[in-house]
Amino acid sequence: MASADELEGQVRRGRGQRFGTLRAGMQPRLWGLAGAALTCAGPLAASPADLFGVGARPQSMAQTGVAHGEHDHQSAHNPALLGGRTEQHLSLGYQSALFETEYSGTSHGRAQDAVNSTTLGVTLPLPFGGVLSHRLAIGFSAYSPRELVTRAELLYADTPQFPLLTPRAQCLNLATGVGALVHPRLRIGAGVQWLASLVGSVDVTGSEEGTTTTVVHDELVTSLAPVAGVSAEPIDDVHVGLVWRAEHRSEVDVKIRVSELGALELPELNIAGMAQYDPEQVDAEIQWVPDAWSFVLGLRYRRWSAFPGFLGKTFDCPPEEPVCGARAPLDPGFSDTWSPKAALAFRLPLGERAEAELRSGMAYEPTPIPEQRGSTNTWDNSRLVASAGYAVRFEAAGVPLSLEIAFQRQWLRERTHAKSAEAAALKPALSKVVTSGQVQLFAVAGGVAF
Repeated sequence: MASADELEGQVRRGRGQRFGTLRAGMQPRLWGLAGAALTCAGPLAASPADLFGVGARPQSMAQTGVAHGEHDHQSAHNPALLGGRTEQHLSLGYQSALFETEYSGTSHGRAQDAVNSTTLGVTLPLPFGGVLSHRLAIGFSAYSPRELVTRAELLYADTPQFPLLTPRAQCLNLATGVGALVHPRLRIGAGVQWLASLVGSVDVTGSEEGTTTTVVHDELVTSLAPVAGVSAEPIDDVHVGLVWRAEHRSEVDVKIRVSELGALELPELNIAGMAQYDPEQVDAEIQWVPDAWSFVLGLRYRRWSAFPGFLGKTFDCPPEEPVCGARAPLDPGFSDTWSPKAALAFRLPLGERAEAELRSGMAYEPTPIPEQRGSTNTWDNSRLVASAGYAVRFEAAGVPLSLEIAFQRQWLRERTHAKSAEAAALKPALSKVVTSGQVQLFAVAGGVAF
């Protein structure tokens, strides 16, 4: 039976009515698909909003901003801060992320990958009167990588890889939310985050002449996750914020069914795995805003321990034989993480109708993936994050405009993976490796109030 070095399922734009494609790193034969389904272990996890934040202001302030602040991506960060917004606002941005990873030791490897994307943010106050006047607003946030709606790579478990980096930045990420100003010092909000999952089937039918017919059906389905937040100002100039986000999954589930191939009988095979995964998380933040300054401290909790694994079952055992020799998916053994953040901003006037804001921030992102002592090589490193940005707001012909830039750099702390004696004997070249690298993000956005 043939095997595949890589099975890649990805959804591209511009293909008429056929939204999804499955692409293998070999000739697309039945045996290749079956071999890939039986032998691959897949590593993909999380979304770009969780990796970088969405919008120039959060990106330049280490993903802070759930307690206070106005920008057009609050539906992705804290929908409560939409409450009380009185201006319709739109922003359009472009960002580029460069990933550099490497490992050294008994073996050596290095990889570079770039991901370019566009962002769109919209804020729309709801024009109610009476007690609801200037209290409610809705928001929409979108992160869209070029060409892809979502991408899923299912690699061998022992293939060297950094599953929580580059793949996370390659999926369409949408968020909608509504916020309410219930008191001058209290805002509440709720929203929904959207990802796409790929489902489908491959039906292979034989004939008496010895030929086969293959019919492929695939489609995108929506995956939703709720978000809820609150922002309060308990004392003058001091704001606190709390946001809860539910676990969010984008999955690949393709069934392979074979029939009428003579004496050959195969069970229904599954190509199933996790395309993107955001763990359940909670953001808590306090922000002090004295005059022109903003000082922020935040903490993010991620429940990575609930991550179910990279790959689903290859096939389901029949009810009469619940244990039929099918190999169970590997337990990833992820751990919960706590990420501290700090940021500051300073606003300065540039004239009667213009002002600028300087921004910076730092954060620490611990890794949820344990040391790889067994046969798997799904590597990850804790990251130190530094960010900076600049924004200017001004008027042109009486129209309020804004221009923002953000820069973010993430350093992967060196980490050693030493294999057990049994695992080292199977693959001596990776018996002891040190992983490291860096990630850089540059973003620019322009906005208009109307």
